[in-house]
Amino acid sequence: MELPAPMAEDLLRYALCSPFALGETPALVVARAAKRDTLVVNLVVLAAAAAAVILLESVISSSYKISSTAMLLRIRPLIRSTAPCLPVRLLKARLVGTKTADKFYITQPIFYVNSVPHIGHFYTIVLADTIRRYAQLQGKTTKLSGGTDEHGLKIQQAAAIHGEEPLPFCTRFSDRFRELMAAANARPTDFIRTTDTRHYEAVSHFWKLLVERGFIYKGEHSGWYAVSDEAFYTQGQIEERTDPATGKQGMFAIESGQPVEWVSEINYKFRLSMFRDRLVEWIEENPNVVYPNIRRNEVLEWLKAGLEDLSVSRPRDRLRWGVPVPGDDQHTIYVWVDALINYATVDGFPWNPDSPSKFFPPDVQVVGKDIVRFHAVYWPALLMAADLPLPRRILAHAHWTMGTQKMSKSKGNVVDPFEAIERFGLDPIRYFIVRNGGIADDGDYSDEEVLVRYKKDLVGQLANLASRCLSSRLGPDLTLFSTIGHQQLEHVDIADVSLRDVLSALPATVSASFDQGEFGRGLGLIFDALSMTNKYVTDQEPWNIVKRTDKLSRMRLQVVLFYALEAVRLAGIMLLPVMPDKASRLLDHLSVSSDQRMWTYARFGAGWHMSTLPKPLPGAARLFPKQAQAKDLIEMQICNITNLPENYQMKYYLYHLATWPELSYVAENEQGRIVGYVLTKMNDDDSSPTHDDGHITSLSVLRSYRRLGLAERLMNQAQRAMVEVFSAKSVSLHVRISNHAAYALYKNTLKFDVDHTEAKYYADGEDAYMMKRSLTDLFPMEMESMDF
Repeated sequence: MELPAPMAEDLLRYALCSPFALGETPALVVARAAKRDTLVVNLVVLAAAAAAVILLESVISSSYKISSTAMLLRIRPLIRSTAPCLPVRLLKARLVGTKTADKFYITQPIFYVNSVPHIGHFYTIVLADTIRRYAQLQGKTTKLSGGTDEHGLKIQQAAAIHGEEPLPFCTRFSDRFRELMAAANARPTDFIRTTDTRHYEAVSHFWKLLVERGFIYKGEHSGWYAVSDEAFYTQGQIEERTDPATGKQGMFAIESGQPVEWVSEINYKFRLSMFRDRLVEWIEENPNVVYPNIRRNEVLEWLKAGLEDLSVSRPRDRLRWGVPVPGDDQHTIYVWVDALINYATVDGFPWNPDSPSKFFPPDVQVVGKDIVRFHAVYWPALLMAADLPLPRRILAHAHWTMGTQKMSKSKGNVVDPFEAIERFGLDPIRYFIVRNGGIADDGDYSDEEVLVRYKKDLVGQLANLASRCLSSRLGPDLTLFSTIGHQQLEHVDIADVSLRDVLSALPATVSASFDQGEFGRGLGLIFDALSMTNKYVTDQEPWNIVKRTDKLSRMRLQVVLFYALEAVRLAGIMLLPVMPDKASRLLDHLSVSSDQRMWTYARFGAGWHMSTLPKPLPGAARLFPKQAQAKDLIEMQICNITNLPENYQMKYYLYHLATWPELSYVAENEQGRIVGYVLTKMNDDDSSPTHDDGHITSLSVLRSYRRLGLAERLMNQAQRAMVEVFSAKSVSLHVRISNHAAYALYKNTLKFDVDHTEAKYYADGEDAYMMKRSLTDLFPMEMESMDF
C-alpha cells in the first residue's frame, strides 16, 4: 500500500513549506522518526507535523526570509522513504535523464590561465587520461572533460600588467593548455573555457536555481582574501610570518602559503553552513569518495570544525572579469562557483527533456591536493543545494618536487612538459610520470630518474624480454600458445609453477590498484612480474634448448617461450592506459588482434586465439631505444675515431639515441657513465628487393676504453642483435676515405670487406668506402648486457 499522492502533497505543503523546517523543529524531528515507522504511522506522523507547524508558524520571526523550496530541501532526504509517490512537481527534480551503467565520466580540473603549463599540469592530464583509457578497456563509454578557468581578479590583474585585454590574454594561455593535451595524447572529449557563451548560460541558470531554492542571500562579508587562490580564509586558516620574497611581515594562508588581505564588502553569500552535517554523512558513508585517506581525513577535519557561509560574489567595481550576477549588474559571481559548474556545463546543463544529461554525475574527478576544499566541500554542497547528484569519487593527487624542493619559477626548477616529451618521447615520459607520481605523497622529478625508469623498466625488462623471446632463431609458435595456456592451468612443470601463479594473479592485483587510482603501485606489480619472467628465461636457457631436436625439447621450448611472451602480452594490455602507443605496438609484435586487447583478455592464457601462423614483427627492442647523457656524448664526439656518417652536431646524437627507430646499444662503466655507443638500422630503401640488410650508422667509444676492446664488443653486439632480432643476413657501413683508423678497425679487426667506393658520399664532398660483412656465420646467442 502506498500513501495517496494528493493527500501526501496536501500534508507536506503544510508540514514542509514553512521556515520552521530549517531548524531542529518538531517537523524535522517527526520526519526523522517517520523513517522507522510503518506506512500507516507515516500518515499520522505527517499529519502531526502539519498540525505542529500550523500552531507554531504564527510565532516564527519574519526574519526567516527563506523560500518554501529551500525548506523542502532541508528534510527531503528524510521524507523520501515515507512518501514514495510524492509528485515530481513538488520535489522539482533538476536532473533530467538517466545515466546508464556503461557510461563513465572523468573530469580534469580546469587550469588557471595565469601561466604556462608545467609538469604538474601534465601529471593531472595524463592521470585523468589513464583513468579514461582504463575504463575504455573495461568496455565503458567514456567522457573526459578538460579546459581552462579564465575569470577572476588574478586574471584581470595579470592581463593589465601585460597590457592586454583579458580575453586575448586568456586565449593565448588556453591554447597552450590545449596543445599540451594534444601533445600528451590526452585530448578531452570536451574542452571548455569559462569564457564560452554556453558556460555563461549554465552559470546564470545555476545561480537562479540557488536563489529560487533560498540558498543565496545578500549581506556584509569580511575576511582574509588571497588573490592568488581566489578564496577567503578564516582567522584560523591564516598566520603571520615573514614573506621570503620581500623579507616583510605579513599574513598568509596556512593551506596555500599565499599572502592574504583583509576585505570587507557587501556581497552575496551561499548558505554553506547548512550542509555541514550532510557533507560529513556523505563522506563517512562513502569511505572512498575522497581519496587518498589523508585528504579524506583533512576534509572531515575541516567540516567538523564548522563551516561558515561562503561569499559567492564580488562587487563589480572590484572584479569586472567574470559572469555577472543575474539581475544585479553591480556584482560578479565568485570565480570558484563559476569554475565548478563547468563539470555540468560540458554535459549540457541546464538539462530539459529535449536535451537530457548523459554522463553526469562525474565518476572520477581528478584534482590536485591544493584544491580539495573546493571540490570536496564547496562543490558537493552546491550540488546538494541544487538537488543534483554528487560526484562518485574525488581523486586528489599530490604535487611534484625537484630534489625534494618545491618547484617554483624563482628557483628555476620548473619542468617544461613539452621539453620532457621532446627529449624522452611521449610514452616513456607518460610512464615515468604515472609510475613515480604521488597520490598521497609528493613525487620527485629529475631527468636522471626518468632515464633510470626508462633503462631499468622499459629497456631492461619489457623490451629485453620481448626481443629475446620473439627471436626467429628461437622460433616461437604463437598458434600453440592458446592450447599451452589451457594445459598449464591443470598440468604444470615444477619449474613453471611459481611464474604461472604470479601471472595468473597479476591482472586482479593490478586491477585492484588501478581501481583505487594507485597506478604507480599497479605498474610496480607489472614490472616485478616481468623481472621474475626475465629471470625465468635466463634459468631455462631457451637458446640452448633450441639446439636440441627431440620432440620433448621442442615442446619444452614452446612452453618456456609461452610463459615469457604471455608475461609480455599481459603487460602489454595492462600498460595500454599508460603507454597507449608503445603498448599497442608491442601487442602488434605478438600478433594480438585488436579485439583481444580489452581488459577481459588480461587473463592467464587468454588472447592467443589464432587459426593461422602469424608472422611476429621483428625488432621489439626498437620500441625503447637506449638513451645517453649529453655530458658523456660531448667527450665521445671529440674522440670519435669512426666519424660516421658525418661530423654532426651533438644534437644529432641526442636526437638519434632518443628516437632512433632501430636497435642501439650504449655501454656504461661501473659508475653508470656512458663510455660508448653504437647506432644501427635496418635497410629502409624501398628500391631494395629485401629488407634484411643491417647498417651501422655510428660507433663511438671513449679513448681510454678503446684499448679494452670496447669498440669490437659494441660492434659484435650490434651484429648479433641484428641477427637475433631482425634476422639480418649482412651488415654494411660507410667510412671516409681519409679515416684510416676506422678503415683498419673494420677491415682487419672486424673482418669487413670493401664492397665499393662511393664518390662524394659525404656532404663536404669526400669519398667513402662502402664496407660490408656477412652475418650468416654468427652463432645465435643470448644478448649480453653492455654494462661495464
